[in-house]
Amino acid sequence: GVIDLGGGSVQMMRALEPPTAATAPRDYVTKTAWQGKKYNLYVHSFLGYGLKAGRMAVLKQQGSNSCIPIGGHAHYNYNNDQVDVEGDNLGSSFDRCQKAAVQALNVNKPCEVVT
Repeated sequence: GVIDLGGGSVQMMRALEPPTAATAPRDYVTKTAWQGKKYNLYVHSFLGYGLKAGRMAVLKQQGSNSCIPIGGHAHYNYNNDQVDVEGDNLGSSFDRCQKAAVQALNVNKPCEVVT
C-alpha cells in the first residue's frame, strides 16, 4: 500500500483481493493492470488529516499549549484560519500534548461505513 501525507488530507491506496474488493464501497475501488496483472485498488482521501490541517486542529484544541515549551509562542495560519498558542506554565508535556492531539484528530471515532 501507499500513503500520501498532504497538507490538508492524507490519501491511502492498497491492492485488494477480488473477494474483498467486491464488498468494498464501489466509489473507493478502481481496477487497473500493470505488467499484465490485474489489480483492484482501494483509494481514499481523508480530508482534515493532512500535516497542516492536523497541526491546526491540534493547536486549536483545549490543552494544546502543553505542546509548546514554557515561554514559547506558536502563531499558525492555515486555510484562512489562524491560531495563537502560548506555552503552558507547567511546561510542555508529551502526555498532555498527545491527549490534545488524540481529541483533535478524533482518533477514537468509528470509521464511516459507505455501502
